[in-house]
Amino acid sequence: MAAETAHVTVSPRIEAHVVVGRVLRRFTADEYERMGELGILDEDERIELVDGKIITMAAVNVQHANCVGRLNKLLNRLAPEHVAIRVQDPVRLNDNCMPQPDFLVIPGREYTTLPRAADVLLLIEVSDSSLAYNRGEKLRMYAAAGIAEYWVADVNGQTVERFAELRDGVYKRYDLAQRGDTLASLAVPEIIVSVAGIWK
Repeated sequence: MAAETAHVTVSPRIEAHVVVGRVLRRFTADEYERMGELGILDEDERIELVDGKIITMAAVNVQHANCVGRLNKLLNRLAPEHVAIRVQDPVRLNDNCMPQPDFLVIPGREYTTLPRAADVLLLIEVSDSSLAYNRGEKLRMYAAAGIAEYWVADVNGQTVERFAELRDGVYKRYDLAQRGDTLASLAVPEIIVSVAGIWK
């Protein structure tokens, strides 16, 4: 039986014929960065590279935006001088993955390249419609890359989940912080977040 094909628009500038159910071409992080430099990918597009695939990120709704805004204020107020807070910036995990998480907490120094997985002290994703994705594929991707501490802020459940203590590429520690709880980063203990403060 002949393969089914579909004509899709990857971005306003890229069109491709895709064989449904098959991946015809995966991209490296170098290629992905180069496409951005050449203007093939628009810097304002909500996309990221996951396992060599260019993935469209979920649209940001007002609840997501409000949560990111509050967390940004909290993190910048609490973070010690030796760390920096990056908001919705890419991180290069390996040669095939360059996601764009909501927050990166990294050492506060000048970077000549994008931060790598080894630079990340704490990574945070804010989740609404993306909750299952952030708990599933992204959780596995961050664990495989060696991200030591990963938080998922659940907009709908108004909770924060913490995954930590990596062993053999798997998080062995799970904590659930609800309204009324505080959550302190294991990597940056000065960052102690009141969960209720995220969901005003």
